[in-house]
Amino acid sequence: MKAGWSAADIPEPTGRTAIVTGASGGIGYEIAATLAPRGAHVVLASRSADRGIQAGVLIGQGAPGASTEARVLDLASLESVRRFAAWFSEQHGRLDVLVNNAGIAGGPRARSRPPLSTKWPRGDCGTSRPSSPASATTGSTGPPSWPAARPA
Repeated sequence: MKAGWSAADIPEPTGRTAIVTGASGGIGYEIAATLAPRGAHVVLASRSADRGIQAGVLIGQGAPGASTEARVLDLASLESVRRFAAWFSEQHGRLDVLVNNAGIAGGPRARSRPPLSTKWPRGDCGTSRPSSPASATTGSTGPPSWPAARPA
């Protein structure tokens, strides 16, 4: 990545569908607020429906016409992940951009159901793990590049 990289270096997102986890605040919100005004349809995935909706309202106030929708996704619950995936597949059919941003920082050690740790050290499962088998085969370590948008 070159020095001085900025949002202007993001490949053209018009016509893309993106999921941003942890989009109700922090870095996830900033990513969603950058993609949506530039033409991407952004699914704001967060544990709180109210916070996700509020994030969408704020993005819309700053960029009228930005396309967002808020959905509940609790990554500590495999059932929540399954519901979200089924809904997304039925409603959208394709995913162009996945930003795996959600995370929990600080606080006591906790476990979800089924018993999974809710906190993973970044070195154990951060960006080093692919999100799908397809991403594991590309071997790309360079900046993102996308093929032309497919018709809906």
